[in-house]
Amino acid sequence: APVLLLVAENDTQPNDHVLLSQQLKESLEHYGKDVQLIVYPPFEERGHLMFSKIDLYWQDVKTFLNCLTR
Repeated sequence: APVLLLVAENDTQPNDHVLLSQQLKESLEHYGKDVQLIVYPPFEERGHLMFSKIDLYWQDVKTFLNCLTR
């Protein structure tokens, strides 16, 4: 199944989730997976908090899921 990875540019504390997401994308692609990575602009002080506000990324999730049903 295709994979969608979402991360804010400043989601780096306590771990660098941007780097981890890029590495995961590369690893999955190495094994033939269809992977899409979206790196959003920095969000507030801690990028990970972006995911507490569903409206900021929800359209990208819906677009991704709609492509799966075609």
